[in-house]
Amino acid sequence: MTQDNNSNIELSEAEQLNFSEPSFEDGFNFFFKDGSDIIRASCSVWIRKETIDINGEMKSKTQEFGNMATRHSIVHGGHEYEVNFYQVGKMLGGLECFVLKDGYLIGREVKVFMKSKRWWRGGLKVIYVSCGCGAILGTLLAIVRKTFE
Repeated sequence: MTQDNNSNIELSEAEQLNFSEPSFEDGFNFFFKDGSDIIRASCSVWIRKETIDINGEMKSKTQEFGNMATRHSIVHGGHEYEVNFYQVGKMLGGLECFVLKDGYLIGREVKVFMKSKRWWRGGLKVIYVSCGCGAILGTLLAIVRKTFE
């Protein structure tokens, strides 16, 4: 364990790893420590790419579109692990991950991309950028089509 410089709170190894920043493709990384094992569960809210690693060894990988909840069952070290993802908000980019070991909860965490109470501003930005890109691509397509007629 190490100590946070700004407070007297001690952080476990798994908590230190959970400070990683999310990315669009890989999404969130959730880290859970179980004895000497470190379980990394990563999931992207938008493209639903999911991977589960235990001690750096990939145990499960999927990419399923449209699912609000998914479950991965893994056997490791004679124990049955179940890693669950549940999407809590598409606009906010929220995701809950919890891990069960032999039916008992060993960790749970919720993360969101947009933590602001004015989450709709982020949604509006996506709409404006999408409309702008559509207008530009539509104009380019019209020019190309006119050129080759």
